[in-house]
Amino acid sequence: MSGQLLTRLNGTGFRLIMVADILALNAVMYGTNLVRFGTDWPNSLELFVSSFSIATLVFFSTLYFGGLYEREPHLGAQPILPRVSRLMLVGGGGVALVTLSSSGFFREFTLSGNQRLPFPFVNLLVLIVLGSAILTLIRMLSRRQQRRRLGQPTVLLAGEKGDVTAVREQFSRGNLDFVLVGEVTKPIDLSAQAKALSPTDLMVVSPSWLADDGEQLVHLLDEQEFNILVRARGVDTMLGLKQISQVTGLPFIQLRASALPLSQAHLKRLIDLVLVISLAPVWLTLVALVALYQMVVAGKPVLFFQHRVGLGNKTFPMLKFRTMVLEAENHTGPILSSSDDDRVIPACRWLRATRMDELPQLLNVLAGHMSIVGPRPERPELIANFENGIQGYRLRHSLRPGLTGLAQIYGRYDTRPEYKLGYDLHYAVNWSALLDAEILMRTILVVLGRRV
Repeated sequence: MSGQLLTRLNGTGFRLIMVADILALNAVMYGTNLVRFGTDWPNSLELFVSSFSIATLVFFSTLYFGGLYEREPHLGAQPILPRVSRLMLVGGGGVALVTLSSSGFFREFTLSGNQRLPFPFVNLLVLIVLGSAILTLIRMLSRRQQRRRLGQPTVLLAGEKGDVTAVREQFSRGNLDFVLVGEVTKPIDLSAQAKALSPTDLMVVSPSWLADDGEQLVHLLDEQEFNILVRARGVDTMLGLKQISQVTGLPFIQLRASALPLSQAHLKRLIDLVLVISLAPVWLTLVALVALYQMVVAGKPVLFFQHRVGLGNKTFPMLKFRTMVLEAENHTGPILSSSDDDRVIPACRWLRATRMDELPQLLNVLAGHMSIVGPRPERPELIANFENGIQGYRLRHSLRPGLTGLAQIYGRYDTRPEYKLGYDLHYAVNWSALLDAEILMRTILVVLGRRV
């Protein structure tokens, strides 16, 4: 029963190591105070408990959204200490900011000069240094325990015959911490061999396979629970590749089935909810005004629902203000709209030019169907043709579609789907909160310029 509960919790991103980290951080905070002050603390116990609780939340949030609790691959895991230290420094900066802000707040509103959230600088410095060491040790022990429980990783080597031979020779020069279970030299045999041997890791040593058979590799990721590494070339780093793993002296790229790790997807969702809820009075007022305008110039229905493809290739009902004549596709069937589409009601063209017709989709964001920023969702009838004709098109469905995105600020309504896909995939692999902020600012400029 407990095993099933842990499995379900793991599916949501929960890890037992989170509990160990929280206990370790609190042990350092309270232990440092006891060493420095004994039992005669400079502030009341209640204030220190509040301060340490807030610090725990700040540090844990930093560690979580920094990706420290994502599942590690069997091979090619990144060094632990540098990652932990960077995140602990960021968390320490957050704690210092909260402490200073709270002191100023209470001084302003309570006419008191006392520091209301006590966290001495020495304690914070000790927490960053000692906490980094302890959290690193916890992870080293966790990795060792996992290796004992699961045994050595098993690797299936795949690539052109010459590349496989060269890599096998490289492996023979050192002590391997994995077991080589087989080799595949033809892409057509890859899926069958992977199913038959069930390796923990698939090592693709011919980078050309990623270009020629990339979709097959992604399908394998979806079908089977193993890690895929593709040998990195020098030119890959010149193209802006950030994460490179090292296995037996060779550089590899880790492939993943989803565009965003679970922690980043949760952070993106949190940002969406905060923005939409905090700005609700503004956008709800705009929705009401546009709805009244639509009633006058276009009549009923003001809104229309259209099925679009979203996260995980699942369809959802997307909301829009109606800007076209009724039954606009009766004679044409499902087609992409253009900048001079004659089906658009003349008095509603400015709504499309300023993207105001998309405002009701903020309700889709609240419902979890969409994000504020992401690839624009397309219709199922069109998706089938795109996926057959454009390699890698299905990858854009590995994150929530958005109201706006890179393709919307740099492209136009009539930009070809394969060109928009380049923007969408670039966004997916380079996502950050700062990139979303930049896209939103540029979207405002596009809206003001009425460029479609």
